[in-house]
Amino acid sequence: MSKINLDFFKPTLCSSTKDLLGIWSWSLLLTIEPDLKRASSLHSRGHDFYLDWTNPEGKLQHHIKIETQALKATRMEKQNKGSYENALHSNSKIPFLMNFQQLKPKCADVFLWIAVYRDTIKYWVLNANAVQHSKYFTPQHRNEETALRENDYDKAEIYEGQIMLTNQNVTDFAEFVTVGKTLKTKIIEQYKLQKRLQ
Repeated sequence: MSKINLDFFKPTLCSSTKDLLGIWSWSLLLTIEPDLKRASSLHSRGHDFYLDWTNPEGKLQHHIKIETQALKATRMEKQNKGSYENALHSNSKIPFLMNFQQLKPKCADVFLWIAVYRDTIKYWVLNANAVQHSKYFTPQHRNEETALRENDYDKAEIYEGQIMLTNQNVTDFAEFVTVGKTLKTKIIEQYKLQKRLQ
């Protein structure tokens, strides 16, 4: 695991690290949870995966739309070193920033965030309402009028936004942390919250 993680902090000639991480994360998710299906480019409309789930009574079928993002865990203030030296261990106390961008709560039911550390991988599974109404959710694209606004956004009106996880607010998302083997369970759990299902 560590060797795989470290590869994402090294430069590559074939593609950007972000692209490499995105491709790898999709393969990882499909390996961990084969019931996840890639959304086709024609039907995705802002989500990457879907999960077909039938309730225990077998009566209702649900097509759960899932948006995913994977980021590297690196120090907030970069040192004049390669990205490997800026990579963080999961128990590090060094200030960090992970900016989950281009979030579209109106296009997905559930969000799955992945953070690649030097020593492990962390997952967060959130429903769209939790993203849309998070106090940390701000517009992705700002103009002169909105650039200085901080607290008076109407969250429901934001179509595309971002949430920045830092060492100061990451504990506020603790309830959404999960592990790979429970991804499907957590996705269904968050979907039920989103749709107010029993």
